[in-house]
Amino acid sequence: MFQDGIVEGPSEVDFKKAMEVYGHIRMIDIPYLDPVRKFMDPKFSGVQTKGFGFGQDVFFEAYVQYAEYKGFATAMDALRNMKWVKKIDGRYFQANVKVAFDTTRHLSNAMILQRDEERRKIITEKRSKMEQEQRDKEDEERRHLETHKRAREEEHRRRERLIEKREKLKQEDEESRAAEKDAERQARARRIIESQRLVDYLFKSIQIKEDRRIKIEEAKLKESLRKVEQLEEDQKKEEMLRATLLKQRELRIRERLKEKMSSAPSNSRSPGPSSSFFEDSPYRPRSRSGSRSTTPSSKRSESKSSSASTFERVREKFTDKKRSGKGKERVKNKKHKKKKHRKHRSRSGSSSRKMSFELARRLREASDRAVILTILAEIRQTCKIEKNPSEYSAAIEAILQNEDKIGKFLTGSEITSNISPLPLNCTVSCILSMITAISSTFSSKPTQIGLDWLEQIFKNRLSDIVRDTVDVDPENENLLASFDDLVNVLVSMPDRLHNLQKARISVSIPKLLEIFEDSLKSGMIQCFSKARRTLDLENSRVNLAILQKLVAKGRHLKIQSSIFLQVCLKFLLDQNESDQIWSRISQRIFTDESIGSRMYEALATDVFLYAKGSNDLIRCFGFHILSSGVLRLVAARRLLFHRISPDSIIHSIAEYIGICGDLELYSNTFKDLLRVWASSSFIKRATPDEQKYRTKCCLIFGSKVNKFGLSQLWSEFFNILLPGVTERLNNGDIVTRQSGMFLGEMANSWWEETKEKLEEKENSLKFEFQEDEWYREMKSCIAEPTERPDLAVGDEHLEHRESQEHHLQAVQNNSVNLQKVGLEDLDSDDEFPQYEISEEERNVQTLKPDEIPEKKADSPVYLTDAMEQLNEKEKYEIFEAALFSLESLIRRKALGFEHLAENLAKKLALLENRFNTEKFEEVRLNAIIACLVMKPTVALSLEILLYSNDLAMCHRYLILTAFVQASKELNGELKSGVQINAQKIEEIAQEAVKTLKQERPTNQRANNFASVAQYFFYPLLETQPGQHLDFYGADAQFLSRILLTASEILQTARFSPSIVKMSSHLSQKIALLRFHEDHCVRLSVMLCYTAICTVLSKEVFISVFGTLCESWLEWLRTVAESAETSQSEKGLAVQLITLIVEKIRNI
Repeated sequence: MFQDGIVEGPSEVDFKKAMEVYGHIRMIDIPYLDPVRKFMDPKFSGVQTKGFGFGQDVFFEAYVQYAEYKGFATAMDALRNMKWVKKIDGRYFQANVKVAFDTTRHLSNAMILQRDEERRKIITEKRSKMEQEQRDKEDEERRHLETHKRAREEEHRRRERLIEKREKLKQEDEESRAAEKDAERQARARRIIESQRLVDYLFKSIQIKEDRRIKIEEAKLKESLRKVEQLEEDQKKEEMLRATLLKQRELRIRERLKEKMSSAPSNSRSPGPSSSFFEDSPYRPRSRSGSRSTTPSSKRSESKSSSASTFERVREKFTDKKRSGKGKERVKNKKHKKKKHRKHRSRSGSSSRKMSFELARRLREASDRAVILTILAEIRQTCKIEKNPSEYSAAIEAILQNEDKIGKFLTGSEITSNISPLPLNCTVSCILSMITAISSTFSSKPTQIGLDWLEQIFKNRLSDIVRDTVDVDPENENLLASFDDLVNVLVSMPDRLHNLQKARISVSIPKLLEIFEDSLKSGMIQCFSKARRTLDLENSRVNLAILQKLVAKGRHLKIQSSIFLQVCLKFLLDQNESDQIWSRISQRIFTDESIGSRMYEALATDVFLYAKGSNDLIRCFGFHILSSGVLRLVAARRLLFHRISPDSIIHSIAEYIGICGDLELYSNTFKDLLRVWASSSFIKRATPDEQKYRTKCCLIFGSKVNKFGLSQLWSEFFNILLPGVTERLNNGDIVTRQSGMFLGEMANSWWEETKEKLEEKENSLKFEFQEDEWYREMKSCIAEPTERPDLAVGDEHLEHRESQEHHLQAVQNNSVNLQKVGLEDLDSDDEFPQYEISEEERNVQTLKPDEIPEKKADSPVYLTDAMEQLNEKEKYEIFEAALFSLESLIRRKALGFEHLAENLAKKLALLENRFNTEKFEEVRLNAIIACLVMKPTVALSLEILLYSNDLAMCHRYLILTAFVQASKELNGELKSGVQINAQKIEEIAQEAVKTLKQERPTNQRANNFASVAQYFFYPLLETQPGQHLDFYGADAQFLSRILLTASEILQTARFSPSIVKMSSHLSQKIALLRFHEDHCVRLSVMLCYTAICTVLSKEVFISVFGTLCESWLEWLRTVAESAETSQSEKGLAVQLITLIVEKIRNI
């Protein structure tokens, strides 16, 4: 009530003002404001121990002494049964007040003096107590220093003893090694002699066996030659007999055909030739006179009898049927029904498909040559009629599937005349069906007929089909669907043909591919030319949708020495630039997004990469970038931020955006480039190639700002650029610093160009540069690129080759002249003594131009030596010998490992690859893992290092990776240097199932991680990061990696006794991170919840987290239903909801 907001507790000034209303006050005392009063005797301190239950901080006591009795009486009367009231922000607050007469004479002079004396005593006692504590503390520190000094001296003496012992052991080890080397040398010499004797004996026995084997093989060869000669004679006789029988059979069949043809016109009411074949075919219907159509069993019986008797039986049946009137009437009705059925089939597509299936069925069941020829003739007639492509498929597939049967019954000339020319005479729809059917058979069994058809189609029909796609009716959905299938087949055709390289076929695959490429290129050119001629006519329309799909899907098809998209671009861009129709055709191909956003994005990206300049991009895309979000994404994002492109492509993109795009798009793109370039996270984490590429992009876009009239925005650009220049100037890397200086100076010069026009001059930004290769590269990227003309193959190297030949000739002439001069001026060498060159000096090892001679050093024996050798800065062989021997030393716990493990792990985590050693990262990671496995308490030191101030982000990720791998190795999931053979495990399991034998699994490995999991898990989450780590900003990715590591460690420690406590601790730590701004952190939180649900059983999970499941599910439903979350978050949220619901299903 009397607080003034400055001092804690009641204000004596405010209280005095309130009490002076009743009279002049002589003295006021508030015991609560005196900090020493509570240590005094309650008799004179004024602190009442009774009356209030809340203490002096809620209600306080105050003693007031008025100068006159009137004031005292007035206050007593006025405050009796009253309350204090205070108005704060328009609200009234009240407090109880109790007024009583002071019977203790609290404010008398004696009481005041007594309190002052008591205060002085208390302060003196406190001071003396503090001085005594300070003296005790100094004595304790002195004793601690003396103890530490004695311990250090003892440690020094212990180390000296240890060093002496180590030197003694080392000397003994060297002596034992020397003795072992001598013994090994003698044993090696003895083994060499024994091996020579053994080799001699083996060679002799091998020679004897070889001589015996040669004799046996010669005898077998003679016997086989005799048998082959006898077989060849029998085979010749058999071939002659087979040829004679085939000739006789052919003559009999011809005679039968002649008799049938001659007997047909003799009777006017008899059926025609087609009816004769129908009656003789196995598909003839049953007759009422008891004669039935031939069944498969009757076919087999007829094949056993002679052909003459078969012909006589068929002729007798035919003549019997002619004699009966019912038979004549039945044949008549059948012919009439067949005609009506053909008319109906020509009108209906479904009937055409039935006919195709009927022909396929007849071909599969046919077992006679004449029947097969008749069916093939009907198929040829069917393929000449224009239908939907699906109506031919059954018949064509039947021909491909029955290739063996056709080759068995027909001769080569008959196959050539009836089947091979089928693609030349059929319709376009049939060609589509034929290509689709052939490609479908490639996966099962390639057929020779199909490959012959492909060769005919590629040579004679493919270019015409591609050319005629401009005339396809866009309303014919069936035909469009067939052309879509054709495009997919053509795109995959080279791969399908390459897969047939090892098949035993007569067609040459490379030749077939060459024909396919030429026909596809010719068809594309003819299609464009036909579209151009058609658009010259009035009221004419062309359909380029199919060709666009072919260009988009087959853009990477190899066409001779180029690809399909480059050929298409070259043809379109070589046309007259002033012809607007060609521009319309180009933009129709490259601006239609009906093929799908992903396919169009890939097509647009390739066009940007293969175009020679901005003029080509304008002809291909026009002003489509203003309305197309996909094209803006490719030009302003994908090519500039997601890949490293050449300088010419960046120039083309900048020119195209500035000419055809909105100027706002150009300025926004340049601002985004500058923001990325100037961000501190990019400067710290980007690779040198990315740094250089972003600098080039900013230079190229900045050089064209004044050209496109955006000079008024230089102040905004410079405000974004300046922080990046400042931070790069403070960077230690020379390339980074030079990039900042050059871009800042160039931006300032471009800005000054606009200031000179406005006559506004300020201090310019100038730096001194080191003219190295990077400086020249930055300077050259600003210059406008020149288009390089297309050169023929071999022309571009002609001049260089001539200059090389001239240089070689000059060098040879100079060497001849030098040799002449040397021979004339040589002195006699008789005075020099002769000496012999050893064999080792003569056999000098020649190295390749890029090869470096290998140097080897002895591996260290002790860990201390290895740690000292890791500091080597001149001799790489010493450094590598120590590095590659560390893991073996650690895993066998070499001498001193227990004391050196923590320092060694820290040293490895911070170790630099000074000599560009191969497999450096892998070897270092394995050594750190070995430290963690052999001594898990090392994890505590590494976790402190993980959150330290001066540590690169790559080293932090290295430590987290080592934690995960070490926990898995301790758990027995993986072992260093051991690979699990899954095939062998499967074989063992199958063998165990067969034998029904139950045994204990061998080679089990204990789970050593359960007892040490706390060293890895708790410090990882408990350690508080400093101000150098921003987990809610630039370092959110690192926080995500920490959570992933914690979840993996939790899953590895599933059998630990403290798994429940660890799971509860993890859930508490990630509760507030569920609503983090970074989606990677939110994904990691979901994975942590997934790990908790996985490691705990159903009963334990319900007992520990049953009350929290409702809030978890509510959060996960919000994530799954939100429109702002990504697809990966939604999918993981749905899976986690399913897992939690499964856990709590029976609650």
